[in-house]
Amino acid sequence: MLQPQVTSGTWRRWLVRSSLVYGACGAAVAAIAATQLLATATASAPATTTIVTAIPIAMPTITVVNAEPPAEPGPPAPPDPDPPPPVIHYTCPHDVSLLGVPYAGPAKTSTTALDGAATSTDGCTLAAWQGTELHVSWDGGQTFQQLDVEGAIDQLAISGDRITLLTGDALGILRAHGELAMHLLGDARPLGPPERRELFAAGPWTVVTTTATDPDKLGSPALAAVTEDDGETWIYVQSQAPITELAADGHLALDVVTPTAAADGMSDPPEQTARWVFDLRHAGWRHTGTQPGNVIAHADDWAYALVPDKFWGCGRSQRLVALHGATRVDMIGDLRDGPEGTALVAAHGTAYVLDSDDAGTVVRRFAGTRSTRVAAPDGLAPRGVDASGALIATRGSQLLRWSPLGGWRVLFTTAAVSDAD
Repeated sequence: MLQPQVTSGTWRRWLVRSSLVYGACGAAVAAIAATQLLATATASAPATTTIVTAIPIAMPTITVVNAEPPAEPGPPAPPDPDPPPPVIHYTCPHDVSLLGVPYAGPAKTSTTALDGAATSTDGCTLAAWQGTELHVSWDGGQTFQQLDVEGAIDQLAISGDRITLLTGDALGILRAHGELAMHLLGDARPLGPPERRELFAAGPWTVVTTTATDPDKLGSPALAAVTEDDGETWIYVQSQAPITELAADGHLALDVVTPTAAADGMSDPPEQTARWVFDLRHAGWRHTGTQPGNVIAHADDWAYALVPDKFWGCGRSQRLVALHGATRVDMIGDLRDGPEGTALVAAHGTAYVLDSDDAGTVVRRFAGTRSTRVAAPDGLAPRGVDASGALIATRGSQLLRWSPLGGWRVLFTTAAVSDAD
């Protein structure tokens, strides 16, 4: 009996036919039958060897990294701390001669010139100012404290460690370790542009003088407003001439200069100076003496006066003389600036006169009848004599001191400014 030959095409056709006729169940039965038929056919077929060649596949290397989660943003970095304030000293040094740095010429950077400077004659306080900016040294020029003042500084005077300043209609008082206190001048305020004011301070006293500058009022009396309590209360003193000095014991002084002969057009007439003193505790002016010439400074028992020297019709020169009682000593001649232009400061028996010669600007130092010539920077402005007898001056943006031991030394220079300022 012949066995039916089952081929792959035969069971595929039968499987499809069963699926169509009997549905899913028939398809399952047909699939099982087809499997058995294929197994039978495979067993009866001759054996064959199948060689499978494996194709190498390069598998990627996977590296597992345990990544840390992003850190939470921390707080912002604190701003850079402000620089520490400068150290301010309040102790007077034993010797001020070598304070500061030796003068080596004007400032090399663009700076703002100082408006003025002042020194105490009975302490070691110094001050310099420009506009509303005040620079104070309580230790003779070693360290400087900076303060801003409401209103431009007009004038400044120092008594011990008390600084007094004028700004418009206000009087300012500053002491070491304290704050600047401003007081309205009240009736002591300036009366208008034709008036000129001067400020004096000595001991507990402060004096603000008002003098007419209008040519029609030059003969009118001057007015001095005086306070002993830093501007809380005022008294007023009239004088026949501007006040020139205030003493710590409460004495005002003025010098009245008058010619001793009529002008003849050929030379300047000689002059004399009468000195008057007013005691603030016992009101009243008293005449203390008359000296020859135009007295422009007093240094203890010595006075320094200008007298006519040369006259050539369209110009003149003067001579500086030292006076002590009836003693008169010629100090220097051919001064060309005249009394209103001669820069002279004096204290403690020492006087300084700004002059010039063939070598340039010079300062002449007088102690009694002894004279010393000192070469000085051009543009120098003498500002006062300190307690040691040294000269305090300004030159542009620099505050200077000259002493016999230290020479010219720079104590302070204003800060540099940019072109944008």
